[in-house]
Amino acid sequence: MPFANFKMPQAALSKAQKADLIHRTTQMFVDFFGEGVRPYTMVLVEEVADGGYGRADEVFVVPEAYRAKEQRGASDGFNSRKTGTRNQVLQDLRQHTPTRTFGPTSPQGGGGEPSFSASS
Repeated sequence: MPFANFKMPQAALSKAQKADLIHRTTQMFVDFFGEGVRPYTMVLVEEVADGGYGRADEVFVVPEAYRAKEQRGASDGFNSRKTGTRNQVLQDLRQHTPTRTFGPTSPQGGGGEPSFSASS
């Protein structure tokens, strides 16, 4: 039985986007294994509450502006979000996400503690 488990930030996707993710994932398994796996394919989309996950040792909370907005009749994926297209959202997140870098603390080298900086 093919199984896919997606963990997403809470409210990151609308119901229509989740349905699209489930349909596309199922179709991917069918394309790979054949039509016989469709009835046995399971796709689980789990929402993780704010503060319940992190990246690069930073706890992550989704800003309100980036949360999915339910729209009646909207089923065109990421472009149905009121906040803009998927690429615009990703670009905004990259600009406002703190980055953690490891490496030398001086140009001469020689290791050191991790340094933190905000992307601009």
